[in-house]
Amino acid sequence: AIPPTPTEPRARPAAPAQQRTTYDRAPVTATREPPREPPPPTSPPPPPRPAAPSHGATRFSSVFGTRRR
Repeated sequence: AIPPTPTEPRARPAAPAQQRTTYDRAPVTATREPPREPPPPTSPPPPPRPAAPSHGATRFSSVFGTRRR
């Protein structure tokens, strides 16, 4: 019923440069900036607090609309 997917898509974009957005088309001089140094090492995030109810239904307020207890 469903034909197999062709290995090559039929409708190919004209050129990869045409589908790039404006921020990808930066001038050549902006591409040659020195690599930024990594951010300074920060302390690891605090351990996550255990959820109050073990079933964890309180976090589904977007689904249930109210906080289940």
